[in-house]
Amino acid sequence: MSAEILDTIDMIYSAAVDPAGWGRVLKRLADMTGSVAGGLTLEDPVRGLGKPITFFGFDPDHVQRCFDHYLPMNPLFGIEAKMQPGFIVANEMVVATDAFRRSEFYDGWARPQGLCSPLSIVLHRSAGRYIPLTLVRPDGADEVNSEQLGLLETLSPHLIRAMEVSLKMERLDLYQDALQNCFDRLPVGIVLLDDANRVLRINSLAGRYVSSGIIDIRHAEIRIKDTAANVALQKSLAARIHDPSAVLPDISVHFDLAAPVVINVVPIVNGEPDFDDGRIATMLVIRSTSIANAQRVIEDFAVAHDLTGRELALLTALATDGASVAECASQLKIGLPTAKTHLQRIFAKTGTRRQGELLSKIFRSVHP
Repeated sequence: MSAEILDTIDMIYSAAVDPAGWGRVLKRLADMTGSVAGGLTLEDPVRGLGKPITFFGFDPDHVQRCFDHYLPMNPLFGIEAKMQPGFIVANEMVVATDAFRRSEFYDGWARPQGLCSPLSIVLHRSAGRYIPLTLVRPDGADEVNSEQLGLLETLSPHLIRAMEVSLKMERLDLYQDALQNCFDRLPVGIVLLDDANRVLRINSLAGRYVSSGIIDIRHAEIRIKDTAANVALQKSLAARIHDPSAVLPDISVHFDLAAPVVINVVPIVNGEPDFDDGRIATMLVIRSTSIANAQRVIEDFAVAHDLTGRELALLTALATDGASVAECASQLKIGLPTAKTHLQRIFAKTGTRRQGELLSKIFRSVHP
């Protein structure tokens, strides 16, 4: 096997884990087969539909027109049943070149781009849809020869395996995106740590605790602003390393800028892997100590200080969500200057001068 083929196989497997690499694979195969354009497409011959995955050498406008109008005229749709992984087909194997040159497909799509004689290999099929890799020679060039067909036969198993890996990784990415979406919708903050207590992932509510300064994440290490709570957290995390099945105490966190919270340290016992890197070992659950009770306290505080409904809405957002004034303004759909005006009026009515002082005054009755 030549050095060029070995290098091409290496390039193919690199594309399996980096989708951008498929463009380089297309160009390499085009060079080896005398082609000037190529593409990976997803096609559904039954419905006459398809979409490009990646391509080079084609006019983008013609690509769009192909999928909008010319794709159902593709001669390969007539042999749809044969289009199974590993099947290699040159255009002249399906339709004579002279007849192809008289077709609307050639006249409207291939000829304007100076192309002819497509050569395809099917890399994947699922139900009625398949993914062909297509290489196209310049119009007027000789048809594909046996050596070029043999090249694709040699590379066929590697191309198929690489595409399977690409598709599996794409499904994993979609799965991860769906999980993160669900993760972000949870009504509690979540922080996931690995075996060395390094932060792997946080959800959106935990991110708000970070942005408000309640917790701090630097160099993948998590700390709590409150000194006593941070000491308790670090002790719990150290205990988790020593005994992964340990039942760890909840950690109460008191601070000025939002309702007090409790952090649950939850060990994740999931067996002994061969490699620990990236394994989720601990979950931190950050939750309000009592949103319902806190809401009642805020409302009582508002009545006692004669706050208006809009002032109460701003105070509730500040206190229960730990949000900044700008975030509260966005949440309440009011302008930032308006939110700042409401806050100044709240300060005046409550005899306070800053947010920390205001919120500490509210929650003294919740956590004396």
